[in-house]
Amino acid sequence: MHKTSRDAYDSIKPHLNELQRAVLAYFNLAGARGMTSEELHVFFAGYKETSSRTRISELVEMGLVKDSGTKRPSSSGRAMIVWMAVPKPPKQEDLFS
Repeated sequence: MHKTSRDAYDSIKPHLNELQRAVLAYFNLAGARGMTSEELHVFFAGYKETSSRTRISELVEMGLVKDSGTKRPSSSGRAMIVWMAVPKPPKQEDLFS
């Protein structure tokens, strides 16, 4: 990974609002299993479900969350996209140590 990729990733994080940071933290905790928007919404019960989906869209645009390529059924049985955090690029010095 190029140093510029890591710099770009690091430069985005301070610009996230509180809810975006919280959503990203939950995706990081979910790891490779990822989460659907419905699963994510369980953690944000005080917000409308559309708020969770909006934060996912924003994080996708920023390159911090991506479609995992899999789907899981929702509580109603509908197939939902499983989203996951984009792995943080390693620091250049970590690649050669």
